[in-house]
Amino acid sequence: EEETGFLMDGSVDWTGERLSLSTGVNRDIAQSIYGENMTQDQVNAAMGFLWTERLRSNLSAAYRRSETDGIVEDEKWTTYSIRPSMNYRITEDIRLSLGYAYTWTEDEIADDREERNRVFVQLAMGWPIPW
Repeated sequence: EEETGFLMDGSVDWTGERLSLSTGVNRDIAQSIYGENMTQDQVNAAMGFLWTERLRSNLSAAYRRSETDGIVEDEKWTTYSIRPSMNYRITEDIRLSLGYAYTWTEDEIADDREERNRVFVQLAMGWPIPW
């Protein structure tokens, strides 16, 4: 069986003095855990704002759709996610982040929906730390 399709990957980024914006689209064909082709489409957008030299806020959102015409089982998933966060740069190499992540996923074949809410605190460090 032959099938013709297309792949795509593109993004646009803009950075100003305080505001940064980015958006991207992606279409890919990957292998599922059963070895069959899975088409994945994704659109994402992000915005960052620099409040002070050390304090930055970010907001990102994404839409993802996965579809498999499976050997074992057909699958169709749609996922929406949004993630606001605040980041504080403690030093040049150490950053503290506080944020929230919301994800809503729908299994279109089983008509099943899931929601996930997460609050996170993250301490990130560049390596090696020049102490």
